Amino acid sequence: MDDPFDSAWFKWGRAVAHAQALDGELGRELEKFKTQRPWTTRTEYDAKHHCVRLLVDRAKPFHPRLGLLIGDTANNFRASLDHLAWALVTTRGKRPMLPKEESRIYFPLALTQEAFDSHFVVTNFLTRADRATLRRYQPYVHGKRQALNHCLAPLPGLNRDDKHRMLRPSPPDRRVADFA
Repeated sequence: MDDPFDSAWFKWGRAVAHAQALDGELGRELEKFKTQRPWTTRTEYDAKHHCVRLLVDRAKPFHPRLGLLIGDTANNFRASLDHLAWALVTTRGKRPMLPKEESRIYFPLALTQEAFDSHFVVTNFLTRADRATLRRYQPYVHGKRQALNHCLAPLPGLNRDDKHRMLRPSPPDRRVADFA
């Protein structure tokens, strides 16, 4: 590749392809809701609050394909951001990296300014303008209440869970939700 930013674009393209496949799969799963009910409900009286609660008692797990597609999508979006950080540091960095620093280059995603500022490995290499650009796209920039609603906020958790925990979504065969 001639341009160091190409790999970020290629990863982004794969993420879009996975997101489109996920959208199609979700559409097929939602069609099933019209003919089947993959959950059971029950009601119970809540004396403390003087109301009847509707409980989703049991739900069938979604097909693992959905979890695979969510993980693939999240991993490729996360990788595209990390490739972008690598391209920024290697092409516009203020100084050469030490070998131990190379392994700690990733795109910072933070819910608070303090968390963003702690990502010193990446930001130490970047110009002030590049740091400002990265800061502009952080979840925390619109305030604490809106940080969790930012499109990038769930990405680190989805990425980590897919790589190290379990496929999503696969609710276990037990009570999965409680609606009052």
